[in-house]
Amino acid sequence: MFQSLVGNRFGRRMGRPALATAFALFLASSPAVAKDLPDGKLPLLNTLNLSVDKLNGLAGGEGAVALSRLTIHYKFDVLLGEPVMSFRGNYDFRAPAIVAVPENCWKLVREKGLEGMTAAASPYVRLDMTERFRAAFAEAELLSDSIFSVRIVPNQKIVLSDRRLDVAGMHVRFRPDTLKRSLELGMMVNSSPSWHQLLQRKDGSFYSKAEAKAVFKVGFEVEDLELVELDYNANALRSAARDYCREALAAAEKTAETAKQEAPPATVSALENALESAFGGAETPASANSRNSQLPQSETTAGASILEDAFASAEESRAKRLKIEALKNSSDQFLGVTETPSRILRVLAQDHGSEDGDMVTIFLNNAEVLTFTLANATRQIDIPLQQGENVLEIKALNQGSSGKNTALFWVETEDGKELVRREWNLSSGGNAKLLVIRI
Repeated sequence: MFQSLVGNRFGRRMGRPALATAFALFLASSPAVAKDLPDGKLPLLNTLNLSVDKLNGLAGGEGAVALSRLTIHYKFDVLLGEPVMSFRGNYDFRAPAIVAVPENCWKLVREKGLEGMTAAASPYVRLDMTERFRAAFAEAELLSDSIFSVRIVPNQKIVLSDRRLDVAGMHVRFRPDTLKRSLELGMMVNSSPSWHQLLQRKDGSFYSKAEAKAVFKVGFEVEDLELVELDYNANALRSAARDYCREALAAAEKTAETAKQEAPPATVSALENALESAFGGAETPASANSRNSQLPQSETTAGASILEDAFASAEESRAKRLKIEALKNSSDQFLGVTETPSRILRVLAQDHGSEDGDMVTIFLNNAEVLTFTLANATRQIDIPLQQGENVLEIKALNQGSSGKNTALFWVETEDGKELVRREWNLSSGGNAKLLVIRI
């Protein structure tokens, strides 16, 4: 194709022999010889030694997976006088993975343990490749935003301006064009950095354009693939861990609720104690009435007052229990009951997944407070509380482009004391409710 295009344009003017001579002169003018430049692959030798602690540091706070193998395929060249290089990688994962989870989930794993999960340093848990997590391990990815470096070793010493070039620590830092699971290789994508931003010294500074060209001219070897920064997509593993925790927490709450319902109500004991105090012993109300007819008026009045207080307390407790049941039945996620003397309720919210347009509305006592779009940055909303009972409701208005409406909410008093912290993963229209009693 090149020959036909050149021949059509210049063939009549120069003739075939002249064209061949000109093309040969053009190639000879290249500042480096392509055959002296490396094309090969390097393994990352320390992948098997990635411990949970190292994964913790590499994960950037979200999640990481241990590597069983990682190989980078590289190619260096010069085209039209400019440097060209390409890096493609493939890898395999192995257990364990480590992911960040909410505090209540981490405490549950630490205190009771869950199959396939072990508590690491807060807020991380370690995941083994059990059947529950096998599919999530399969969805995990090592992203091509990961940063690596390779050492460059020139084939011979280089002297410029009567000075020998110091090549100790010379390296190229790069992000791979593609990273694929198993033995698959992605498409080769040549990049062409500037000569003066190509080769780096040990301290991170760049060699000059003339120095870099000299290295390419003599040729070099590529050695010592090193990991600088790993970037993972561990969303599936993180979601699987959090779903498992939600199931376990819900089961624990249900067990506690069942035990509470089966136990004698506290109000019964309180009422019995009040009766005993009011009537002077474990007598029936009828016999007590007969005896009380002979008691002084002040003693009878005191007994009646104690009894009225006991009945009022029992009725108040029953009304509170019914209200809580109603809130549970009218919400997708009930956040519980909390008491505080604080005049202000501080709600903090963020999108704990990717920023994908999740929107929520906050209500207090059925009155709309604010509608906003969740972001990874924390949003703070201060809401005045009325004396007594206050119902805080948070409603998901939509599902973002990445799936369900994902959010992390926590509620504090005006002096920063945390009352509750929960995260959700709700469909459009789902809601969460919290009963706050200002005392």
